Amino acid sequence: MVQLRGDFLGKDFLNQPEMAAVQQLFERAKSGVTFHGHTRWEVGQILVRMSEMDNFYRLVELLKVLQLMATSPEFEPLNINHVSAEVKPQDHYRMRRVFEFVEENFNRQFLQDEVASYVNMTTPAFCRFFKKLNHKVFTDFLNEYRVARACNLLAGDSQGISSVCYDSGFNNLSHFNKQFKIVTGQTPSDYRRSLRKFVLTPI
Repeated sequence: MVQLRGDFLGKDFLNQPEMAAVQQLFERAKSGVTFHGHTRWEVGQILVRMSEMDNFYRLVELLKVLQLMATSPEFEPLNINHVSAEVKPQDHYRMRRVFEFVEENFNRQFLQDEVASYVNMTTPAFCRFFKKLNHKVFTDFLNEYRVARACNLLAGDSQGISSVCYDSGFNNLSHFNKQFKIVTGQTPSDYRRSLRKFVLTPI
């Protein structure tokens, strides 16, 4: 993984016409995005090769990675505030209530029954409703959201992996490691090491 700011090449770099797709990628990434399929595999291979390069060629490859992700259709948003424009107003309101519940309670254990009750639905109706609007089951969404939170915590050095596991809402380390790798393609430890490994330094 590479962690960087949108202005890492200067505040005007992304405003160049050639960087339009990458600029949109950074906008999507503000709320979290996960890649899958061949894109995730190819990006992973490039990042591994980058570790053997000097700073100049590492930068060139990084730009290639950004363009690859910016133009790939193999991604899903982790945006807790995203709701399709085609959703009916009443469903839009109900979905936002679900997202608000997750934001406020992701770091504790709860059942879908509690979420369903929060939006005044039976559990079976809630499961159908959520999957229809989000094209995934609620449990998968919750795991992805918790992993996104864990990624933010892992970017710092103040917490151990176990602490990050519980603070992001997982109730055991084994399950945390499994879900983290499903979403990111890496273990939490590898993810933290890669953040340090691919930090760009001035040329």
